[in-house]
Amino acid sequence: MKRFLCILLSLAAVFSCMAGLTVSADEKAEPDIDPESPLYKKMALFVGDSICEAIYEQRDPDYNYRFGWGGRILYNNDMRGVNLGKSGASVSDCRGANTILAQLKSQATNGEKYDYVIVHGGVNDAWDSCAVGAMTEGFEGPFDMATFAGGLETTFKYLKETYPNAYYGYIINFTIPNSRQASLADMSAYFTVAKEICDKWEIPYLDFYFDEDFNKNIMKTHTDENLYDYIHCRTSGYEILTPRIEAWMETLHLPPEPEVEESSEEESVEVSAEESVEASAPAESSAPAEDKGGVPVYVYVIIAVAAVAVIAAVVILIRKKK
Repeated sequence: MKRFLCILLSLAAVFSCMAGLTVSADEKAEPDIDPESPLYKKMALFVGDSICEAIYEQRDPDYNYRFGWGGRILYNNDMRGVNLGKSGASVSDCRGANTILAQLKSQATNGEKYDYVIVHGGVNDAWDSCAVGAMTEGFEGPFDMATFAGGLETTFKYLKETYPNAYYGYIINFTIPNSRQASLADMSAYFTVAKEICDKWEIPYLDFYFDEDFNKNIMKTHTDENLYDYIHCRTSGYEILTPRIEAWMETLHLPPEPEVEESSEEESVEVSAEESVEASAPAESSAPAEDKGGVPVYVYVIIAVAAVAVIAAVVILIRKKK
């Protein structure tokens, strides 16, 4: 009986070790790629500033193969592409030649190959208190690169001419209320005109800046919980941003929804709003069920079976002694 008990205890220990190994393996497992996603195996170009570049996360060895939202989205969807985000880059030429436009130009020979081109920028323009400028009426230009508005129109014009087959998108940065750089506390003028210019050029945008709930309760931009220096993202910050950007990118291939007529009933407007929220929500993962700690449920099943085996062995041993 003692020998039998030893065998059972050994098996229980083995099961426990297997459970531990399973958790470790799951943390490093390949992403649960969805072949039905419009992003699957496509080619994407990300351009922007240091937040897009993910300058701090690149120093983290656990994430250096998929840093920032660009790296994660490529990794999650078996995509090819590049993140050209560069520290200090601006939309206008307030930083000299270090512009978002220059990043796009560097890939001009690959223009027809990209399926998605995602633009991010504006923080450094606000940092330097660059003139906001105003949206123009025409599309021909030239536009004033000395202003943020002129730089964005120049960028969009070049984007459409050079990347004719791509789906485009512009990411409006989250708020930065507590940065030591005072000019970043209020960037609303820049991003208000950015939205107008996006509408003019028919460039879809993802607006984090004017989403109060996101900034206050999710990204918590007034703290350094997800931002190293109240500006640049920690890994946790990119984990928050990535699924939202990824879900938004999946909608870029869809035709724009028809405008609701003013005479439409209030109920139809509410339904459209609900559909819009559902479309922008991150897709549910088909990965194994997990508890709140992120451990797959089957790990607990293995541990429970091992525990039952041990208890059964102890009960049998006690009865034999009696």
